[in-house]
Amino acid sequence: MSPRRFFLREDVRLPGIVIAALAGCAAALLTSGSLSRQADSYVAAHRQVEAEVMENHSRGVPKGVVVDIAWTGLDGQRHTGTARLSLDHAADTRVWVWVDAHERITPAPNGRPEIVLGSMVTGTGTVLAVWLAILLGRRLVRGRTERSG
Repeated sequence: MSPRRFFLREDVRLPGIVIAALAGCAAALLTSGSLSRQADSYVAAHRQVEAEVMENHSRGVPKGVVVDIAWTGLDGQRHTGTARLSLDHAADTRVWVWVDAHERITPAPNGRPEIVLGSMVTGTGTVLAVWLAILLGRRLVRGRTERSG
């Protein structure tokens, strides 16, 4: 069967949906694996340290505040930086931050929610793109057939 005849058939919708769904699943699976490997390599090159909040907060550190922090590096020297706190630290003057090999503060690695969300968005986008390509291909073939026939 020629591609032209395939796209003109009415029963192409179900195979098109199946093809789009399989492409979306494959894209989501590949994205999940890639993001997981990326997170694993990030953790291998970075480490989490316990840092002390240098400012005096007698009632704890409020959520969302940028504070100066200090920690002891692997080299035994004291390092400083700033961090935005995302959790309420009731009367706690210690926070956990991620640092690289040069003791610079870095963002935390992607966790499971980010990996799942990234995979879902990629899979959904792939399904929509493949389905749209099938629909546009069908319309293109139908339009050319109607003009020539």
